[in-house]
Amino acid sequence: MQFHYIKAGVQKAQEEGSTPYVDFPDTTKVYAVKVLDVFGQRLIKTERSDIQKYLDFWNISKEYQNDKFYLLAYTQGMLSTDNFEFLADFHPKKDLRFVSEICGYSFFGLSPGQLSVVKLVHSRVFHKSLKQPLTVRVKSIDQNGKVNRVFIDVFY
Repeated sequence: MQFHYIKAGVQKAQEEGSTPYVDFPDTTKVYAVKVLDVFGQRLIKTERSDIQKYLDFWNISKEYQNDKFYLLAYTQGMLSTDNFEFLADFHPKKDLRFVSEICGYSFFGLSPGQLSVVKLVHSRVFHKSLKQPLTVRVKSIDQNGKVNRVFIDVFY
């Protein structure tokens, strides 16, 4: 497995304030050693006693719980220790279901009721789905005096 940055994407991301992934800092290099191991560290350990709660939250069926690529796509490799995440480009189709996060709450300090933007990559699903009914439902709100994170469940 290899990892490399897409030049045009790097330039645009840097213009918007993004920095390279810490384990792959050179945006001109092709990384070919232990790539899946590095990204695999972003996944919850399946040996945990609360693994079923985690799988249920992200809508992961048991048949895919050992598929690291599937888990990265559906859990976005999110960690509470940083803001890096993977965003899969989902395409509208029957039985599609995924969880996404509403952006802006922690950065802008918005109060409840002021939802704004869904992640740009995931919002493409909404634009592609004009011919099919799409359901978006609040799945979870993380708050302690203010709203920190809001997760939505998106499905057909």
